[in-house]
Amino acid sequence: MTQASRCLREADILHFIKSETAYSIMINLTISEAMTAADGQLVHCEDPAYIGDMFIEGITLDSRKVKPDWLFIADKGERADGHDYVESARRSGAAAAVVEHELDIPIPQILVENSLRAMQRIAGYIREKSGVKVIGVVGSVGKTSTRQMLSCVLEQKFSVLSTEGNFNNEYGLPQTFFRLEPHHELAVVEMGISHFGEMDRLGAIARPDYVVFTNIGNMHLENLIDRSGVLRAKTEVVKHMPHNGRLFFNAADDKLFSFVLLHRHPPCVIGWFLI
Repeated sequence: MTQASRCLREADILHFIKSETAYSIMINLTISEAMTAADGQLVHCEDPAYIGDMFIEGITLDSRKVKPDWLFIADKGERADGHDYVESARRSGAAAAVVEHELDIPIPQILVENSLRAMQRIAGYIREKSGVKVIGVVGSVGKTSTRQMLSCVLEQKFSVLSTEGNFNNEYGLPQTFFRLEPHHELAVVEMGISHFGEMDRLGAIARPDYVVFTNIGNMHLENLIDRSGVLRAKTEVVKHMPHNGRLFFNAADDKLFSFVLLHRHPPCVIGWFLI
């Protein structure tokens, strides 16, 4: 068998996607939809019905990037508390803010228990509403190069949204889906983790139709213990895939190959990656 015939080519993935991709996509999002998706409550608002019907033009965690009619998500991080910047977002024209406690600031507020989880739920709603086919790229190493190659090939046929930089974790993946526009037909997203349970949450956001597994390495063992733990953590994504989805595995990886032998749904496509 020649090296070329043993390689899992991007064209093999394109074969499965081509006949299933949706072309009619609408991602209009109102404040009311964002509130429902976030499991929140609209407060500090004199006319909830009117405000709820307003369309959101963009979503951000960074008050410096807020534009008119955007939704600002006030997240309390390790270094800064986004609630301290809601007034700045209001002055920049934000339509509303997602907050964990009501603020005495004249801006409609979506009150939630946890801003990060609310952001993730909104991203999952946008992903579902958009109708795009999603390809998740998972693995210990090689995610970025694999995602770049896939995006480059698929862009020859489709309008593709691709992860930028290192936006592949619980904060980054939602922001990737916030960049979805009506013309996008596919999303190729990296999904990176370092703890058990994280891939479960990323999978709930992305609900990938296809997942490409590059390899299982000795990464984040301080949390995942060993390579078997890495495999278990990364394959949490599988339960969020549709029954007719496809898994693309690197057969040169012993852990992935053993997983393939035990799991037949979704169907697996086995090949060798040159990383």
